[in-house]
Amino acid sequence: MPAPWIPVWLAAMASLGQVAPQAAPPGSVRVDDELVVTAERTHYDPLTQTYTFSKGVVAVYGFTTVRAERLVIHNAPGDQTAEANGNVRLDDPEANLSADNLRFSWKTDARTGHAENAIIHIANVTIRAKRAEMRPEKWDLYDVSGTACRNDPPFLEARTRHISVTPGKDGKAVHPSIYVLGHKLLTLPDRSFNLNPKTEGFNPPAISYRRGSGLGVNFTSGFLLNQQTNLLVAAAAFPDSRPGYGATVTRTFLKADSIDSIVTPASELGERFRNGYLENIQVRTPDQERRSMRNLKRSVAISSVWNQGATATGDDTTYSKPLEAVYELGGGIGDYGYLGQVRAQTIRRNGEAIHTRMILSGSAGIAPRPIGKNLDLIGRIDSSLFLGTNFGWVRGSVGAVYTPIPQIALAAGVFASQEAGSTPFSVDRLYAKNGFVLRADFNLGPTKFSFMQKWDRNLGRFDREYTASQVVGCLEPFVAYRKYPNEYNLGLRFRLDEFYDVLRRRDFKRTKPVKTQVSPQPDGTLKSGI
Repeated sequence: MPAPWIPVWLAAMASLGQVAPQAAPPGSVRVDDELVVTAERTHYDPLTQTYTFSKGVVAVYGFTTVRAERLVIHNAPGDQTAEANGNVRLDDPEANLSADNLRFSWKTDARTGHAENAIIHIANVTIRAKRAEMRPEKWDLYDVSGTACRNDPPFLEARTRHISVTPGKDGKAVHPSIYVLGHKLLTLPDRSFNLNPKTEGFNPPAISYRRGSGLGVNFTSGFLLNQQTNLLVAAAAFPDSRPGYGATVTRTFLKADSIDSIVTPASELGERFRNGYLENIQVRTPDQERRSMRNLKRSVAISSVWNQGATATGDDTTYSKPLEAVYELGGGIGDYGYLGQVRAQTIRRNGEAIHTRMILSGSAGIAPRPIGKNLDLIGRIDSSLFLGTNFGWVRGSVGAVYTPIPQIALAAGVFASQEAGSTPFSVDRLYAKNGFVLRADFNLGPTKFSFMQKWDRNLGRFDREYTASQVVGCLEPFVAYRKYPNEYNLGLRFRLDEFYDVLRRRDFKRTKPVKTQVSPQPDGTLKSGI
């Protein structure tokens, strides 16, 4: 797998020809405003504009430090290249790299990098590559192995003779092999993987469970038709049920580098408030809810969906929407985040008569606001208006989150709602209308546990949710349960989220190192589970 070290160095080298050498601390050479090189021996040839540093070379550029036995910088026009040789080590907040040799070019039309016998550390992942060829738009690594395990030999390791990555877009591994404790377990066909935050990417069919139907097969995948258009296709088959299927084409009006989330609008048939900290145990922190509410959204979608289940109802009703158009708008203003949708649709339930209507829905939330020592206030408001079936509702929730120590978070909240009018579709109504929520999170290093209960004035205790996980070497077994909407997951995480976050970036803006501490919330996401 690749790492961000080449964008770091390409950025550093790009500025070398812009200024003449300036004063630097004794024993050092200031090459430009940020790049300072220290070495026991230094030589500069003004005719070729070449710096040669040797013995104990330390080059510092911003937050990045490179150490080597020898560093040569060619700074003449048309020859903007550099080589670092001998026990090369690069330390950066994003990654660490060691290699026998590094070569790179910062020419405007030929920015490249080359490394031999490289060992790269990103988050908790270690990658070894015999050779790496890097360009800003594509990374190629050869004779590669990667693992998140620290033991030797690794408990679990992946190897491939070639992997190519287009940052922020996709990648492909040629016949990857899986090794357990150094022994080959199996070799897979060529594997492609999605790194684009705009689309769901290709996902193979998966076994799934549906209440009342049992085990079945689900398939959902997204494909970019171009940089601003996504095609989502989905299909499902369960015993004693009509097969479900559908397709959605979404066009976003945002620039590619400003999109950090899936562009396909969420369905009103799905779980409402799924991104809420006091609604979903898989939302790890109030800040995660805040970021979700502030995702930029500017898109139009056209879809046709048949025999789709409705998570929001808590029953087995299915709906078909022969034709639907959606406009979605979202973002942030100051401390507030918002998301709005306008839907025009034809809809029917279980093969009944078709209704034509519009839906106006919106959500707004405030960033966690300190109201006392280690005590934050959170809140949001949600609403939907159904034109054509003459129904609507509005719901507000507010809560407090107390973190007595960084490893523990205790939260409580209340929610209240009001409905008006009538509707033929149970999916339009709120499942729980007025009640309260209690939540507790414990992050004890390798052991994490979260628990949440919800009560409604009419339903009583209607929901119980929990997640638990335990780090065992490079693996993290987990269990997650949600009574409503009846979700149960058991599996293993490979603890690769931070690693994938790096690969999903389309560019590598410099970030300052931050002090690491144990998060006050558990890692409840199931994104990497199998």
